[in-house]
Amino acid sequence: MTDTLYVTANPQYSRWKEHLNSKFYDVISVWESDWDDNLQTVPPKAVTEAAINTVQRYPNKRIIVHYMQPHGPFISDSAKGTIIGPGKTPPPERSLFEHWKIFIGEELTNKEDWWRAYEDNLKLALPYVDRLMSQIEGKHIVTSDHGEMLGSRARPIPIKYWDHHVGIHVDELLTVPWLEYTNGNRRIIESGSPRDSSELDKKEVSERLAALGYMRT
Repeated sequence: MTDTLYVTANPQYSRWKEHLNSKFYDVISVWESDWDDNLQTVPPKAVTEAAINTVQRYPNKRIIVHYMQPHGPFISDSAKGTIIGPGKTPPPERSLFEHWKIFIGEELTNKEDWWRAYEDNLKLALPYVDRLMSQIEGKHIVTSDHGEMLGSRARPIPIKYWDHHVGIHVDELLTVPWLEYTNGNRRIIESGSPRDSSELDKKEVSERLAALGYMRT
């Protein structure tokens, strides 16, 4: 994909880069340059600014911009009572007992508080997405990689689920937004030789993925 730039707050591409049979023209890892140690994530303002600067440097490329929000940790003020605040994102590896405590709501305040925190976390990012689209000419798509379980039930065990889990295929996770927006004329897109040659610190990748709830360090 040598006609495409990837600006990302998520280290997942860096984690799997050596195994992927694809290359972008350039990868701008905002999770390296603008990671907030207090929030344990990358705030949306930093992603938008990095994307705008990247488009100004490479005006004739497509661009994928990967924000973290509304994915946890929730950084809104309303998230203080949930388990998805900074430093409290649950790792995917949990004992059955730990999962059961989450499923029955023991570690949660209630569904309304969780939903409010999730929604507010999204609202923090949307103005920066809007600003980005107004700065780049052409057609834009705004979407998501998954939805969120907010206490809904799923099979095969009809218990309540929170967050998102591998192997759970329900509408709450599979139905995502799809917004098409056009700002001015389509830009001329050109390919080129890949510029992404950065050396990765695998320990740093693992630590930041763990903070985001993807894996343990």
